[in-house]
Amino acid sequence: MQKEDYKKLKRLGIVGVLFTILFAVTLTNYIREQQKEKLETEIREDTKQLNEIKKQFHEYRILKNSKEKKRYNTLLTNYQTGILNQDTALIDACQKELKELKKEVIQKNTSYYKAQVEKLEKGNLDNAYDNELERIEEIKMDIKHHINQNTFRQIDPLLKEWKKLLKDMTSIADNLTIHVRQTDTKAYPTTQMYLSVHNISTDQVPDNLEKRYFYLTKQIGSNPVEKLSIDSIKKVNDSGQHMINFVTSIKNSTKQHTLEAIIKSANQLFEKSNFESGSQIELLNSYNGIQLLQPFTSDKKNLRSKIKTLQSSKANNLYDLLYTAVKHTANKSGAKYIIAFTDGEDNSSRIDYPKVVETANHYQIPIYLIGIGDQISTYTLERIATQTGGFYRNINDNTLIKDIIDNILAEQNDLYQLTYTEKDIKNDISDLVHSYKMVIAYQNRAIGGTEEAIVSPVILLSNSSHSSSFKSFEQISTTIRGILKKQIKTEKLGTLLSFEFKTIKKLKQNLYKAEVISTAQKINSNKKCQLTTQESSFLLKKKKNSYKFQKQLNDMTTSVSLS
Repeated sequence: MQKEDYKKLKRLGIVGVLFTILFAVTLTNYIREQQKEKLETEIREDTKQLNEIKKQFHEYRILKNSKEKKRYNTLLTNYQTGILNQDTALIDACQKELKELKKEVIQKNTSYYKAQVEKLEKGNLDNAYDNELERIEEIKMDIKHHINQNTFRQIDPLLKEWKKLLKDMTSIADNLTIHVRQTDTKAYPTTQMYLSVHNISTDQVPDNLEKRYFYLTKQIGSNPVEKLSIDSIKKVNDSGQHMINFVTSIKNSTKQHTLEAIIKSANQLFEKSNFESGSQIELLNSYNGIQLLQPFTSDKKNLRSKIKTLQSSKANNLYDLLYTAVKHTANKSGAKYIIAFTDGEDNSSRIDYPKVVETANHYQIPIYLIGIGDQISTYTLERIATQTGGFYRNINDNTLIKDIIDNILAEQNDLYQLTYTEKDIKNDISDLVHSYKMVIAYQNRAIGGTEEAIVSPVILLSNSSHSSSFKSFEQISTTIRGILKKQIKTEKLGTLLSFEFKTIKKLKQNLYKAEVISTAQKINSNKKCQLTTQESSFLLKKKKNSYKFQKQLNDMTTSVSLS
């Protein structure tokens, strides 16, 4: 090999070594850069994860001086030290411990907030409005969501709002008087109640009472209290439905101008009545007995025509007239009341005034009595009126009649009509006639009051069938109605006016005894009205979820017969 070739190879070897060294250095630097970049990436991820951990723990409830808080702060400090020193081993250890701490804190938070919910759920909701109950349900759903998402910090303001709602519910106003004036159960299980509501301080009737602020419960015996859902609440006012029985008992000696004043007051009543809304008026007069001048009607023209035929009579049978008026009016739906004019003492009735009061109160029908002249004894008339929820006025100046009619209409128009439907009907017909405790309350925190009453329901049915969601009741009513109609026809008592269940007693398993009061009416060509009230008993048998008529237990016995 030539010397030059050797030198050439030597140079190439040196270059190769240098290249190898350079490659090794470059590779080493590259690896170091990769490792550095990887470490920096890990540190960035660890830093990001640390921020996420802080964010998560911010949503947890950790008491300031608790061991969890101290442990958390220590781990954060160590974690941050590991990031500064790029000590991945320390960071990994902190992450592991923070994960365990997170699990413990979540368990504690979950238990704590569930306990808070259980505690608040025991709060008294008796005076809650519907919108408040709805909001509480929304809060409970939101809390459940935050527990599932581990966002516990969001629960605290919800609990605060819930507590405030419960506190607000304890703010009770007591400045209203509430009285049940009438209860109409003919459309059972739908019931209409007519309420008298007054401000204690001003004696004024509050306007625009809202359904959401009413509270209604029912309790039969020792059974659980049942909260009833209210369908509607409205003031009767002039657009409401009035059922008015206009009664007159005037003796022959009465001066003609007195009759004219009564006719004038009747026409005033016709003008003020809203017949378009379903209001009706009946005209009853004492003329040789009980004279039905005009049955209930909305025909104003016909009423005007019939009131002109008003006549006086030798005998005064006011009590019989009032009893008949109560029986006729009780069968109607709406604000029911009687307006009666008389100028003398009763001297020919078959029943006494306590029976009138008893019957009127049974059907919750107020009687407004107007005595005319100064030759009248007011004691009994005042007792009848005040004991039935009406009032008595005695007038010597007939021009005052207009004011009295206005006062009566105003009092009835100021009533509130509350309607509710019982949803959970027990399939036991004996519950229909059981007395029960009723609580009616109104509470909007500014005004409020409560009425507690023992209600004895009167299920009064007409001579025509009705539809009811309580099918067993509808079936029995239809059967008994048919039997009563047939018997009344056989005894030539006219037609069935109405009937009601007096009692329904369970004799033994599946056997029931129903005592029924029925009223028949017969009207002759002279418009003379004959009224007969009878009592009878029926045996009913329960089969599965329905009731079957078995037999009539006794003949009908007459308790009242008027003509």
